[in-house]
Amino acid sequence: MSVAKKYSKSIIKKFDMIPVYYPGEEIKPGDILDFGSSLFRKAAKPIGTFTNHGNLARTHSVDFEVTESKYPKTINLISSKEVSVKPAIKAVFPGVAEGDIQFDFTSEGSFLLFGIDAIESKIDNLISFRDQLKSLHISEDWDRYYIVTSVTVCKKALVYAAQEKGGTLIISANTDALSIVNESLSGLNADVSIDVKWKSKAAFSNDWDDNVTVLMKLAQFKRESIRPYDKMAISDYNFIKRSDIEKTDLSDFNKESGLVDSKGDFIKSDKSAGLPLDSYFEKSIITGLTEVDVNLLLKNIEEEE
Repeated sequence: MSVAKKYSKSIIKKFDMIPVYYPGEEIKPGDILDFGSSLFRKAAKPIGTFTNHGNLARTHSVDFEVTESKYPKTINLISSKEVSVKPAIKAVFPGVAEGDIQFDFTSEGSFLLFGIDAIESKIDNLISFRDQLKSLHISEDWDRYYIVTSVTVCKKALVYAAQEKGGTLIISANTDALSIVNESLSGLNADVSIDVKWKSKAAFSNDWDDNVTVLMKLAQFKRESIRPYDKMAISDYNFIKRSDIEKTDLSDFNKESGLVDSKGDFIKSDKSAGLPLDSYFEKSIITGLTEVDVNLLLKNIEEEE
């Protein structure tokens, strides 16, 4: 399994979000990402590196608000069965001092992720966002793109993933009790200060960098054709729903929508219940914004092992 898939599998299992690969890539809610295309020019699975085609606010004048989580959190995950920690030996590595801490990574893709003061920023109203995108469904080949709906950024983060067996990371930190417990680093808190002294065989790393983007949520804007018999089924469903509406009290919405006449009586007409006859034989296009199912993505990764 590639480093990207192994890292993605662990992150999705722990956080129910998609990892930003590589950590620290600058992305924002509303960005358009391209992970490449698969068969029939459909979007490839959102794993690994991507191309950022800009933000919808700038490229397509889509208007949306972004909200931030109120309470920062710590992001803490390590592939514990493949990583060990011990005191570093200063004579072995240049620049290493007594008290420094050494991590050894025993397999390709084994990793460490520790970030503090993580804040999630997300699009506030996805319904309004979706409605604005509907007018754009002809202008772009949306089938191959993903849209960022949420990102999680750590104020400071230490990240390392091994390109191959035998990777090493050595740090100094203001703690005397650093250890690995289950799948997390123990002995570190939000006040920790870390300095990277040495590293080798890294597929990617962040050396206690500022403002590291680590997690994201994605959605796809899809358009689909409705075949004639699908439209008939939808019409029947709409008729049933309208019958349900007729049992409710009057509202301003009902009056404005034409469901009631000038006297306030409900209009009951077979003609209003369905579509024009000729429209049953026309192909229609429907559009929608669908969030990526991370559980399905995880299942696909596991099936490829």
